[in-house]
Amino acid sequence: APDEALEVPARPDEAVVAFSFASPSAAGWASLAVWFACSDGALFAACPVLPPSRAGCHHLRSLAPELLKTAPTEAARRWVRAQAAACGPQGPGMAGPGLGSFEPASLAS
Repeated sequence: APDEALEVPARPDEAVVAFSFASPSAAGWASLAVWFACSDGALFAACPVLPPSRAGCHHLRSLAPELLKTAPTEAARRWVRAQAAACGPQGPGMAGPGLGSFEPASLAS
């Protein structure tokens, strides 16, 4: 998978000193966040961040109905639908049994 870059809006004289992925058990959109701590004590979150993996697809499937209900914008709903479609029935580019069936069309409403 390609590397991704996230820009953190820290001041030029400050640096990001740590980051943490949110817990998958966090509620809704919060479970898709990456948190960054800067040397001046500032905290920033990037959300949504979804790993391109079987686990990421499984997590998205389990959250999709809640994410669609609580999405703050139509763009957020489109993101959920696009990610679900990219996951396909078994995960990104994955074939074979493992995650059960999933119909992205069920997210259309």
